[in-house]
Amino acid sequence: MKLFEGYAKRFGNAVSNLGYTYAWIQRLSVPAERVFEVLDTTAEN
Repeated sequence: MKLFEGYAKRFGNAVSNLGYTYAWIQRLSVPAERVFEVLDTTAEN
């Protein structure tokens, strides 16, 4: 049973890390989209 608890804890940590990373990616993707929009407009001109 202790082995299972260790796996559960490791799995929980992995899930929370994934959620944290996903939140950061979402936070960073918004400025990145604006940067790409600016690059597109400058490339057209």
